[in-house]
Amino acid sequence: MEEIRKIQELILQRLQQPFVADSSVMHFAESTLGIDAWELSEHLTEDNGLIDLVVVPDEHFRKVLEPYIPGHGIANEDIAKIIQNIENAVTHIPIDIGGRCALYNNPSHCKVFINKLYLQKENIDIPHGEELLNRYILARVAIRLFAKHHDLEMLKKMVDSLVAVCNESVLYDSIKLFTSIVYNETDIYTALSVHKQRLQKQLWDMYEFKKLLEQYSMEILMSMRRSSPMVDAQAVNYQIQLIDTMCMALFGLPAKGFVPDIEMEIDSDTLKKFLNTI
Repeated sequence: MEEIRKIQELILQRLQQPFVADSSVMHFAESTLGIDAWELSEHLTEDNGLIDLVVVPDEHFRKVLEPYIPGHGIANEDIAKIIQNIENAVTHIPIDIGGRCALYNNPSHCKVFINKLYLQKENIDIPHGEELLNRYILARVAIRLFAKHHDLEMLKKMVDSLVAVCNESVLYDSIKLFTSIVYNETDIYTALSVHKQRLQKQLWDMYEFKKLLEQYSMEILMSMRRSSPMVDAQAVNYQIQLIDTMCMALFGLPAKGFVPDIEMEIDSDTLKKFLNTI
């Protein structure tokens, strides 16, 4: 019960502090809803999705709250009690719009905020007295946000291996990517390898198009129905690195890579350099 009281106290404190309508909210209001920034406060109570973009738990608050959430999660009846107590205590939610404070007078939105915390979900345990405590907390935040019906033991194994060697962003991104690739697969290594190969194939297609462009004009390539792949090479490379990092943590070897079916003449040194890059 002490944990529940502490969680309720922290949620109440957060709801009493202003939520900031940042530039992304302003952009959504102007581009999608046709609402200028200066009149944003007049439209917060409308059913237009604005308040759902503003009153959300950020990563900092999740990290503050996470150590108090038991590994087995919080029972639904206890969450309902927290919601009831919070709604009784909160009369309005302050919103910071360009430095001006607007009051959102609908405490029922507290329930939406609390539901976004996913308090009922099971999570991995945090080792007591662990010097890497903050990284374990961040890992739990990522698992709470992204894991659905994943094997917690497998996630714990991966986290235990990564916390000591990866920075926080790599740890967080690894969990996010892992949960987006792996669902109920029994062969996790194959699932990760297949995804890596798909990413490498995207890079290969981009490289292949570049080589064709050196030989043919764009008009000819368009007549051949060949177009430049829309690939963010840096982002794709980062995901490939994450997959190999996860596979090393779980299986002790990198994921299997893509081997291109070469239909054009490319010298062996160039091919070797490309494959080493990806």
